[in-house]
Amino acid sequence: MQNMVRCPHCGKEFANILSCTRCGYSWVPRSNQRPTVCPNPKCKSPYWDKPRTRKVKPKGK
Repeated sequence: MQNMVRCPHCGKEFANILSCTRCGYSWVPRSNQRPTVCPNPKCKSPYWDKPRTRKVKPKGK
């Protein structure tokens, strides 16, 4: 069973799926509250919904 969200403007239904911008993990939320951290056990980033602002340096350089 998927949680569906109805748009108040156009009436279309969308799947309520969240995804982490850091690790790429996707999940269906269990409640209406926005999570504080990514639920992926390997990630747990508090910045899961914010894109990175700096480029990551390659290792060894």
